[in-house]
Amino acid sequence: MTEKEILKKDIEIELELFKIYSLFLVGLITGVAGLLLKNDNGNPFTKGLLFIGIFFLLSMGVIFLRSFFKIRKLRKQFKK
Repeated sequence: MTEKEILKKDIEIELELFKIYSLFLVGLITGVAGLLLKNDNGNPFTKGLLFIGIFFLLSMGVIFLRSFFKIRKLRKQFKK
């Protein structure tokens, strides 16, 4: 395989991962928003779910951005 073919395959893999990360991010945003709209602050279970959801939302946000910048880097290398 040539270097261009390897880069193209890497870009395709990263794009598929990016799509999966996007779906996780949308699901987490929906879940956290649902917990916030429920407005049940007295329930410790809801608070625990909210904190866990926010933690995973931030973690997925970092992974999402890292994947985005990796795709940009690979596309620049592919154009050269």
